[in-house]
Amino acid sequence: MKIADFKVLGSEGDIYEIGFTQSPEGLKVTCSCKAGQNGMFCRHRMQLLAGDFSELQDKEKVVELKAVLNWEEFNPIKKDIIELYEVQKKIDELDRIKSKLKKSVASAIGIKK
Repeated sequence: MKIADFKVLGSEGDIYEIGFTQSPEGLKVTCSCKAGQNGMFCRHRMQLLAGDFSELQDKEKVVELKAVLNWEEFNPIKKDIIELYEVQKKIDELDRIKSKLKKSVASAIGIKK
């Protein structure tokens, strides 16, 4: 049974839906992005689960989302969710730095991309 839906802005300007569903097997969090549809981790889910509401499209739903994130199902994994989100942000930043440096070095030594 779907119990909560939230819309978030993606990095390319697309709007994705994050759904929270309760079933006999437990809580399920889905995302309508391509990665989410393929059962993979996505930044959209992790961002909300970690308590980063910056891309939440309906700011009036912050109170509802905070209530969802306080469910007891999240208590055992809250620390891991936040740590994973922070680590992924660091990896993304390092990837941007690496890409910039590779372009600079390639240009300096005559490598065409």
